[in-house]
Amino acid sequence: MFQPVVITIPDWVDLANTTLTLEYPALDPANITKTATGVPTAPYIYDTGVNDNSYLRLWVPSATNHDMAMRDPRSVLVGPPGALSYYAPPQGYTGVDALGRLGFINGKRSITLWLEAVGVSPKIGASRIHVTLDPGIDSQPAGNTSSSSTSTSPGGPIFDDGARVTAVKVDADVDSDNTGAIDDSPFEDEIRDYRNPPGATPPAGLPGKYVPLNTADKDLDGIPDFADGYNRDGLSGTAKQKLDDTTVGEHFVPLQLQIPQPVDLSKARLIISYNTSDPALVTRTGSGTALDPFLYQLPTDSADSGALRLWTKPTDDDDNCSRTSDPFYTAGGNVGNAKVGYYVPPSDAHNGHIYGPGDLAKLGFQTTMVNGGDSYKPVNSTVTLYIEGVRASQALADQEISVYLDPDGTGQFIALDAVRATVVGAELNIDSDNNNPHQAGGSNFPDHSPQERAAQDVPGLPGKVLLVNDADRNLDGVPDFAQGFKGGVGGDQPLAGMQFVPLVVYYPKWANPAVDTVTFNYSASDPLGVTHSDLTLDDKGYNPASGFLRLWKQDGGVLRDPRSADNHGDFIAAGTQYKLSDLGASGGQFTLYVEAVRPSSAVGDQRIVADFTLTPAAMPTGAFTSSGSPSPPSASS
Repeated sequence: MFQPVVITIPDWVDLANTTLTLEYPALDPANITKTATGVPTAPYIYDTGVNDNSYLRLWVPSATNHDMAMRDPRSVLVGPPGALSYYAPPQGYTGVDALGRLGFINGKRSITLWLEAVGVSPKIGASRIHVTLDPGIDSQPAGNTSSSSTSTSPGGPIFDDGARVTAVKVDADVDSDNTGAIDDSPFEDEIRDYRNPPGATPPAGLPGKYVPLNTADKDLDGIPDFADGYNRDGLSGTAKQKLDDTTVGEHFVPLQLQIPQPVDLSKARLIISYNTSDPALVTRTGSGTALDPFLYQLPTDSADSGALRLWTKPTDDDDNCSRTSDPFYTAGGNVGNAKVGYYVPPSDAHNGHIYGPGDLAKLGFQTTMVNGGDSYKPVNSTVTLYIEGVRASQALADQEISVYLDPDGTGQFIALDAVRATVVGAELNIDSDNNNPHQAGGSNFPDHSPQERAAQDVPGLPGKVLLVNDADRNLDGVPDFAQGFKGGVGGDQPLAGMQFVPLVVYYPKWANPAVDTVTFNYSASDPLGVTHSDLTLDDKGYNPASGFLRLWKQDGGVLRDPRSADNHGDFIAAGTQYKLSDLGASGGQFTLYVEAVRPSSAVGDQRIVADFTLTPAAMPTGAFTSSGSPSPPSASS
């Protein structure tokens, strides 16, 4: 954000003979170097050359460009007059033409230049903008005075004035290049707030930081992770009431905020802005039975229906850290030292709470005054918050977290920074509430109702009830699990009208099916492992391979290829990493079909888990994989 600098020349001064000189610690924009090609896959990396003596710029606004949106790095004395704003370097400006380029034209004796800071002041008031005016006369006319200081030189009076400024910044950083850590690399820094064109997909678009969608149930306690781990119900008297107090296995994404010197944190104020989903507003309905399971829902009010949450702690760890939906500013001390992770709501007009010095101290920011009060040494200038994703992104990098700094508490939020993120969501959907008919003419497809989703992955509930495929529909003496596919011991006969149970898989629409992968983990039974041990036993002599289930690309009535889907077949083996394109993925979804070959030993004992790996092709190094941090997004059914 640029700041105005007003310069006035007295009316009696003849511009034809006048020299106005600007002095300040300038950084010439024409001297900035850049590398790479300037496309999303290799954005420009800039070397500004900032140091303690070069970190400010003054710009001359054009008649049509007062907001500095279009600037020309050439000197205002060189560039042709027009619609662009030009750089005003520190030097002397003499005569009507030079002063006119600064804006002293058509009788104007007061102009506004715009000050840009590209570096931080080494201490408070270290930066001085010094202006001298030599009107080119022997003496000042009688009756005319100036508010600026005046000195007499052999050539006549010299008018002198100046103003001190302090350049400050606020810095927000995430692992924008998804290499597994915030490393402050030039590439990471350049792309952290990259705005993609509408509809962009990799490699034409960049995701910012990938944030996993936290809607699974990693600890299998029947509570989706977005409603777990922070004692949502406020009750802890019984073991059942304690289920939502803690959770394990969550990996939130670090966000580093820095307020470097010379900011006085005893005066500063901070705004953190993002699209939130207040954890305290999650609701639960239902009675927790198979017919009426608990249904947890995120808030839908427009002010709280966002995709993100910020926390002061990453998750529940080995030190028995827990979280609370209470805002951090309600805590009694420095939350960075607490074992409790607090919610960090947006500090904007929505909740009317702008974070002041006390709030910053609770987050862990701290400085101390040095050098007699002309600077503030940071004791702790960097704080780490943690991002949780609760709603899937609809486009790459559609989530932005912005921070604004008011360095002296006057209400002027002059420093800002921002990062972008993509909440990576994937879902498995099946008819978990068993209300879609499994018969000829019935769809048997999931209806995506909240009740269906609520019953999908809850211990103690049956989930989808499957019929074991051991009948003999065509009365040929071979159980159905031993045929319907090529090369089996039961023959190649298709089974007309056979219906398996659809499993609909959703993944981000902007994913690249030719590159991105999914791995299914379940109790798989290899169709080519069917044995026929005793021909005299007819169908009872057929035995499926170990395992309970099979996943197929084709429904039961189609003659299937039992080879793995990555080898031109239709069978999805457990633990095998498949490209999405191997499974017929298109437009953000694909459908598989579930066959049961053995009965369960207990209610709901069979679980299907899908782990997706999304690799942003635009990144020069690294990938979003299970070996990095955070873990790849997963969905389960």
